[in-house]
Amino acid sequence: MYTQAVLLELIGEIYESALDPQLWPKVLERIASQVHGEATVLMAQDSLNLKSTVTHAVRVDSAVEREYNDYYGARNIWAIRGRDYFRSRKVFTSEMVCTKAEFEASEYYQDYLRRLKISHSIGGTFADGDGGDQLILSVTGLTQRGPFEQPEVDLLQLLLPHFRRSLQLHWRIDSLAGQRDHLRDTLDRLPCGCILTGPSGEALYLNAAAEQILHANDGLALMRGVLTAAHSGESRRLRSILVSVTATGLHRGTEPGRAISISRLSARRPYSLLVIPVTSPDASTPKKRVAAAVFITDPDQAQPDLDRDLRDWFAFTKAEARLAMALLPGRGLKAAADELGISLNTAKTHLRNIFDKTNTRRQGELVRLLMTGPRTIRPIPGPGHARGRRGD
Repeated sequence: MYTQAVLLELIGEIYESALDPQLWPKVLERIASQVHGEATVLMAQDSLNLKSTVTHAVRVDSAVEREYNDYYGARNIWAIRGRDYFRSRKVFTSEMVCTKAEFEASEYYQDYLRRLKISHSIGGTFADGDGGDQLILSVTGLTQRGPFEQPEVDLLQLLLPHFRRSLQLHWRIDSLAGQRDHLRDTLDRLPCGCILTGPSGEALYLNAAAEQILHANDGLALMRGVLTAAHSGESRRLRSILVSVTATGLHRGTEPGRAISISRLSARRPYSLLVIPVTSPDASTPKKRVAAAVFITDPDQAQPDLDRDLRDWFAFTKAEARLAMALLPGRGLKAAADELGISLNTAKTHLRNIFDKTNTRRQGELVRLLMTGPRTIRPIPGPGHARGRRGD
């Protein structure tokens, strides 16, 4: 009925469907052809309520599928009678669980299958789904075809473990994709730039802030996918740091991380970069695994909503929050007062209140506190905000 080459090709397609669920119809079509069936479906069987629901199907009209899910799935006499086979993970035919007379007297046949000219079925469960559901592979046969026989049972029994492992692989991939998306959202909250790099130093992912920094073209750029500086000396040093830190990420070195300042073409204050290794318990090195992370801080970057945040965190008044923000770039108190248009004495009063509320005594200590506090996390960007560049 089938050759080993056909069987191996079919098994390969089952596993390919774990990576691309859009391939399932092709697999189900192949199975229907191999057993000379009419339609192949994947169903979720509610073990408690004895109702099955079609999740994937080929050679089934959408209206027919909808009828099954809305009403006849709870009246499928084959699925109801076959629950012992489902529990044992054994493939069975409709004739194994129901006599012809019982089947033809059922509502399932009289009102549903008879007009479809279907009288035979073969199937079995291959995995447990959510909420106690059992996942079933089933093929129906036309009345004129006759019952499914042992070779078809044997083929499906061979395929069911591969369906189960393919589904487990799909669930695992889907879970990892969800974790990856959550990680990306978290990185996009950082006000500093973050670039995740691979074994060759190539950029695999840029968060939203990194995208903005590189778009400014103010001393940093990606050349052939690798982060480089505009000044050749700084670029060579940055490359050296990336190589040594990446070696640690690949379990081939001991460099714990390095910092470097990168000059800007605009003559603004330099970017501050911190390069750290990202290690994996597995010493093997897939081509696109992350080996290092580069964090980029722009000292001149405006912090959105910092005024509100300072009032929330430290109970600053609006005037105190404005003074604290004016002091952040390292200005003296008189320069900050002049910028805000207030007298030096008023600024001194505000500063005393700020010291009391933050338990600090010197301006430098205050600035360090404000620069390293919760402001390092920011809200998720809105729908119109540029998001980080995705790697594969």
